[in-house]
Amino acid sequence: MKKSLLKITAPALAIGLAFSVQGGALAHSPNASAQGKANANSEVKVNHVPSQIKVVKIDKRLAPVEKRLASVNSELSQIVTILSTKESLTLEEFSYYEDRIKGLNNRLKASTNQLNAVSKKLGSGSSAVVEVKLGISGSKGAITEAQTLLKSIPIVAAPPETEVPIETDVPAESPVTP
Repeated sequence: MKKSLLKITAPALAIGLAFSVQGGALAHSPNASAQGKANANSEVKVNHVPSQIKVVKIDKRLAPVEKRLASVNSELSQIVTILSTKESLTLEEFSYYEDRIKGLNNRLKASTNQLNAVSKKLGSGSSAVVEVKLGISGSKGAITEAQTLLKSIPIVAAPPETEVPIETDVPAESPVTP
């Protein structure tokens, strides 16, 4: 955001300085007041350069993509940390982690689609768009590595559940003597 603000304010400051120099030169003319007001009004109109608006729109459109990408990377990191400590998995655990990784991959595909839409609409030459594309491709590689890690962990049969007999805590009755 600081870069965008700087990109917007620098040209506006330059234009303002240019008009202030002209305003000093016009002060000696009889219509200086009216011309100064006209220059001040035109300065406001010039501040909105289309390329600057385009940068703001790109940043605004990329924010959800970047947020989703960060979420995918965070969740993927957690999964990899868990999987790296596992010596074996049950079939249920394997299916669970496989589904989670597939879900992350689908979210990444959605981010790619959204980024492509932004690129088509506002252009793909922006450094921010290129940066997000690189982030997505890095995440795709990390997902592939996570899938490889998951497949390298041996799957073992779940231990059979044994029923433990339920003991009743009923005290033994003492024989009654007649």
